[in-house]
Amino acid sequence: MSDRIVNLSVSRRALMKGGALAAAAAASPCLPNLAFAEQIKKLEQEGWTKHPVACTMCGAFCGLVEMRKEGEPVSEKTVRIFPNPGHPQQGYCGRSAATMWVWNHPLRLKKPLKRVGEKGEGKFKEITWDEALDGIAGQLKTIVEKYGESSIASTSHTFSGFSKWITLPLGSPNNIGHASSCNAGGISGRQWVFGKGFDGAGKMEPDYANLRYLLLIGRSMGAAMGALHTLNIARANGARVVSIDPRMPDISYGDVDWVGIRPSTDAAFVMGLINRMIQDGTADFDFIQRFTNGAYLVRDNGRPLTQADVIEGGDKAKYVVANATGELSFRGLKKNEAGAVVFDEDPAFKAVLEGVAPVKLTDGTTIPVKTAYEVVKETAAPYTPEKVYEITGVEPGILLRIAKEFTNLKGVIDDGWYTSKNGTDVQLYQLICIANAMNGNIDIPGGLVVTAGAGFSVPSVSAGKGPNGEKWQMAKEKRIDKIVYPEASATFKVALQAAVTGKPYPIKGVFFVGTTMFHREANSQELAEQLKKLELCVVQDVLPQELVDYADYVLPATYFMERKEMAGVKWALNGSIYLSDPGLTPPKGCEARHDVWILLEILRRAFPEKAERVGYKECKTAEEFNKYFD
Repeated sequence: MSDRIVNLSVSRRALMKGGALAAAAAASPCLPNLAFAEQIKKLEQEGWTKHPVACTMCGAFCGLVEMRKEGEPVSEKTVRIFPNPGHPQQGYCGRSAATMWVWNHPLRLKKPLKRVGEKGEGKFKEITWDEALDGIAGQLKTIVEKYGESSIASTSHTFSGFSKWITLPLGSPNNIGHASSCNAGGISGRQWVFGKGFDGAGKMEPDYANLRYLLLIGRSMGAAMGALHTLNIARANGARVVSIDPRMPDISYGDVDWVGIRPSTDAAFVMGLINRMIQDGTADFDFIQRFTNGAYLVRDNGRPLTQADVIEGGDKAKYVVANATGELSFRGLKKNEAGAVVFDEDPAFKAVLEGVAPVKLTDGTTIPVKTAYEVVKETAAPYTPEKVYEITGVEPGILLRIAKEFTNLKGVIDDGWYTSKNGTDVQLYQLICIANAMNGNIDIPGGLVVTAGAGFSVPSVSAGKGPNGEKWQMAKEKRIDKIVYPEASATFKVALQAAVTGKPYPIKGVFFVGTTMFHREANSQELAEQLKKLELCVVQDVLPQELVDYADYVLPATYFMERKEMAGVKWALNGSIYLSDPGLTPPKGCEARHDVWILLEILRRAFPEKAERVGYKECKTAEEFNKYFD
């Protein structure tokens, strides 16, 4: 064991300074991918070998190529990183540009660390892996025996597929992402407009390559960079892009129109856009009638009218529409002969969007109804260009121009990764989805399209089920954030609040895998106090960041350049699978290990029978673990 004391809180400025330089280099005008392809070919002719790499420094997993000069020691000079020509998500941002700089950075976490100072001081002592794993396992066992499995939580922003390997085999449901200020708002907004299955990140995306007009409302194209590359193809072919943002975003330094707007008023702008589409008669009314619930009849209390309301013994899952003569018809879902879920309707029935007569119910009463379209129309009506200007600061003429261009060019609004940091923006995402639907550009070339998955999955762990079909009983408690926010995809903040309040039930230990919470939470002081309350706080990462100052143990994890991975490609329209096979090992003196090995070793040492739930027994070397995990 080393007696060396490491203070992680004092030297991160060097890291930030270097990061700024790398980002500045990446922000400069990039070479066309043709030029990259020529450089790659030239290096191959000179004896360099080519290795496919998926960058996992954010959720985009952009495709890169690692060019390695064989026969020479691995360094920043003998390994070069390029965007992967032909990859459907060929991104190259500041993170990609900094790949080898991070791999061998002086501040890289090299050995396991144990806290020796107060939480928040950032003072640690280097220890061996056995000391770290045994120490964590001992604390984990004590907490679980006292408070139960659900008192342990794990989280990651990008590596939730890794972080779940400690909680789910343990029996705790609390593997919780923390995308609440990233894409969680978009997921909820899409779910409430388009339904489940179309709500996840990358499930519905603008057809960047073929679009004619794109609205970016608070959306930075800095993520995913592969989408920006594809968008640039459309821009080269004459597509117009308008950015609506309080700040002038990076993409606006080129040929993109920038419209300044007051912060937090985006929803009013989209309401004004919807109102103009209706008032000008440029909305796609045929699409609204045929392919949305715009014609569905709605009661005064906002509830939709069902077949069961108007026909004795009717179906509660079939909804009522009416035609111009007051006849009723019903729309819903059914399974066809092949077992597939399909839409059930009378294709010859022409439903109206406005002016429906009162409807007689099964109890004999007659009630007034509106269509869902009328509800939207009435809600949007107050948002005149003048009112929008008063709220947003966007001049009436600009709104009128954008509304005209958006409908004339069958434009699309990017529903984005996030629209603002530390905000949910759920209502804004709902309005964006509605505006896209009212423009009739859903799942058509150049519109908002449904991406095709690769149909590829690897054996993994889920709640109560292991990679080889193993099954076990999970703890009785519900995932803690779903108790408080059942409609949100993930809200890790609830777990940290429970560390202080003990409600809905106590959280005593957390494993943070490749992530920091301080970039995601607006109240950093509150976050710091919550972290101090944890009895066990474990951070696994490549480089030190603010979160490590509050950890009991800091464990060095492998970098994406040191792991072999396969997965489906995100944000790609057509189903694709990537193989990332960089083949590097951690630099000299760095004892980093795979995140999943770390978690399973802790679990094995605390509860060996629970590690066996996922077929894991001791793996002493990286080679042994890779054989298990592959």
